[in-house]
Amino acid sequence: GLKRSMQDFGFLVCLTVCEHVLQISLKLSKFLQNPSLDLVTAATEADDVVKTLRHIRGDDGAWQKLYADTRCLANTQKIEPTKPRTARRQMLRDNLPGDTPELYWKMSVFYPLLDHLATEIESRIITPKDRFLAQYLIPSKLHLLTPKKEATVFMPFARHLPDKNVQAYKNELLKWKYKWENRSDKPSDLIQTLKHAH
Repeated sequence: GLKRSMQDFGFLVCLTVCEHVLQISLKLSKFLQNPSLDLVTAATEADDVVKTLRHIRGDDGAWQKLYADTRCLANTQKIEPTKPRTARRQMLRDNLPGDTPELYWKMSVFYPLLDHLATEIESRIITPKDRFLAQYLIPSKLHLLTPKKEATVFMPFARHLPDKNVQAYKNELLKWKYKWENRSDKPSDLIQTLKHAH
């Protein structure tokens, strides 16, 4: 049952590792849940998180401390450090080489979690970073749209514009700026902005 599962050394490893790794991404998580989210700032924070995760992966001291913390927790519950038995051919769980529980859990839990989290954050937030500059087309943020940002916004979306015409884009952008220049009721989020885009 649940109690038996929680008294398994593997559960304690996962608990300790997840707590540590997810604390690193906590600020980013809060950024992404904020209704007035600034995607460019979030992408910068995401970059810092990925760098930290990759640094930790290369630092054996980080894993050794986590493993020591797990062993302390296990000792308070009288749980012995163990690893699953390995076989020549395993279909239903990780069958990683590892002479010791410490090496096994490092290879089967710690590294995969760090790699997965870093890869997902990078592909979902950092790689499309230039596209996030489009948030400056929201009327309340138009004053932040510099000429350099205008050019950067154009590139990822160029293939969606007729003939990839830069001048047509600039003309539309100029009209959009003039539309909102002296208005006090500027939308501040994407949903409200889309109601005015036609």
